[in-house]
Amino acid sequence: MNKEFLKYIYIRLLRNLRRIFFIIPIIRNRVVFESFSGDAYSCNPKYISEELRKQYGDSVEIIWAFNDPNKFKKELPKEIVTCRYRSFNHLIYRITSKVYICNFLQAIEIPKRKGQLEIQTWHGGGCYKKVGVAEKGRQAAYVKRQRMHVEETDLFITSSKYFENEVVKKQFGYKGEILSIGMPRNDILINLPISSQVEKLKEKLGLPNNKLIALYAPTWRSGTKQYETLDIKKLTQAVDKKFGKKCIVLFRSHLYGNQSYDDVVDVSQYSDMQELLLLSDILITDYSSSMWDFSLSFKPCFLYTPDLKDYLDERGFDEDIHSWGFSVSESNKELVENILQFNNEEYRQKMKNHHQFLESYEQGDAVKRVVAKIAEYCNL
Repeated sequence: MNKEFLKYIYIRLLRNLRRIFFIIPIIRNRVVFESFSGDAYSCNPKYISEELRKQYGDSVEIIWAFNDPNKFKKELPKEIVTCRYRSFNHLIYRITSKVYICNFLQAIEIPKRKGQLEIQTWHGGGCYKKVGVAEKGRQAAYVKRQRMHVEETDLFITSSKYFENEVVKKQFGYKGEILSIGMPRNDILINLPISSQVEKLKEKLGLPNNKLIALYAPTWRSGTKQYETLDIKKLTQAVDKKFGKKCIVLFRSHLYGNQSYDDVVDVSQYSDMQELLLLSDILITDYSSSMWDFSLSFKPCFLYTPDLKDYLDERGFDEDIHSWGFSVSESNKELVENILQFNNEEYRQKMKNHHQFLESYEQGDAVKRVVAKIAEYCNL
């Protein structure tokens, strides 16, 4: 028996044992949040949590579960309760919560009970990497654990009609209610940012206001193969030449990545990717769904994909990568050429076409609409 299958059996047994705690009453105004299985205070759950606190204050009890609660104390409002992920307190908070919100489909050790509302926000959109049953190389037991979580989900938030039909319904096999409202984390990218907000973020990170900010944010990879790494010097020279302004490169590795670069400002420990996207003028990525988020701002995004052939074979895409509207570069030479040939008007039209093809739901009011659902269910 393989490791994934044993894990699946263990979780099944654990869930049954924990049902004994169902004797503890549900607390009407308790809402529990998790992001990336306790590894972050970020993404859609963060923005829902902040709006919920803003609108309802002390009338709602907000609880966050982290693998290391001390790591996020400075970021969290003092009113928010924290607990260690997979601790006994976490178990009790989850079992007694009225609403549970997460962005990952593996948090299944604690069974859902009647009277609870479970909201799945997921952590990506677009038509990019395959997931669920469509993802190549995933063991059956892993998919079963994922399906277990899907079956307990009451509301699934989607960013577009394409993502709703092709990913949520087909690849995840979800059959419940869908909130077709866009991702809450993207509201700040759609609504025009206040210049002072961007200035404050730059000041927080020690970045100057008189230079272009290029963010390099590759996705997670499971393999160990070596490919042509991004040439930071060539990148900055190309950006300087094309846009007529000196450039600073920020590097943010994936939450579960371990890459590093010289001559960059490493922001890998900065938990809020949306704030990084907000302050950046240019995005360089590969297959990360951050390209979907960034496309809503119509700021330039370039794909650097030196491992494209292998990634396509090992993971696969929902749609041909060349149909997404972003330039695709498999080498540093191609990336420099694509930056120098960039046409802003053509790019904006390609992004509009991309949004239309996917039938985007993003309107900039997603977080308020989710909070309204929570408030109704909790009778706030």
